[in-house]
Amino acid sequence: MPAIVHEKKQFYKACIRSLLAIDHQITGAEIAAKLESENIHIDRRFLAKLTNDIYKERTGGHGRAMWFCGQTALQLLAVFSRPSVYWRGDRD
Repeated sequence: MPAIVHEKKQFYKACIRSLLAIDHQITGAEIAAKLESENIHIDRRFLAKLTNDIYKERTGGHGRAMWFCGQTALQLLAVFSRPSVYWRGDRD
């Protein structure tokens, strides 16, 4: 039974994500109304919890992506800052 609950939760999150992708400043009441028009009935507290989870995922993912880009840039700078093994200054 928990697998079904998890699948439904993921379905609800997907529906909310699609609404947030269309309108970033949509309110909780508007999300609830649009979900009601699609015959998806969610309690307002559960809706708020799912919406907050989506925002947490977005901010956490952005932080990881920025950290990865920063690390990649640092590694790239490190490669160009040290002399290459194949380059010899004495050859013309």
